[in-house]
Amino acid sequence: MNALRISGTAILLAGFFLAGCLSTIQSERPGAANHDFAPLNFKVSDFSQETRKLRNIIGSGAGSEQKAEAHRRLAILYLMPANPDRDPEKAANELGKFLEAAPRRLNRAAAADWVTALNSEARFRKLRNENRKLAARAELAEKENRQLATEKEELAAIIAEQKMTIGRIKQLDLSLEQKKRTLLR
Repeated sequence: MNALRISGTAILLAGFFLAGCLSTIQSERPGAANHDFAPLNFKVSDFSQETRKLRNIIGSGAGSEQKAEAHRRLAILYLMPANPDRDPEKAANELGKFLEAAPRRLNRAAAADWVTALNSEARFRKLRNENRKLAARAELAEKENRQLATEKEELAAIIAEQKMTIGRIKQLDLSLEQKKRTLLR
């Protein structure tokens, strides 16, 4: 549970700071295009509209700087906690595409660090989910084991009772044989 809280806090912080930190990736020109992007004020419906808009820019014949900016903004959107389609893996993919499309003059090392961090977080989530599944399976196996132990005890009691019954039947059979022999003499 603590790992979940730590992971959630890290993701939340990453989402809030990514917009500011990634602005250093862009050129240091005043009035660069990335300073007007404020997804913190988005409503739930705004996320899907902005995602469609950015996908259209990427699919169009826009220049490499515009496409790079669209990939960077998509990465930010995919990290926002308010986004119903929040996905750190998609954010990492979009940052990777940003690195491919971004002009060489930009500070690309910071984006590469973010890609590494997001991929690590995605691997952590997968491992945590696998751990939860394994824990659930282990709990189920323990429950089945307890049931089998109970059934074993019940069967042991039935076997003991049957052995006593067999012993009584043998005694009865022997006594009947003796009576039969005595009557036949």
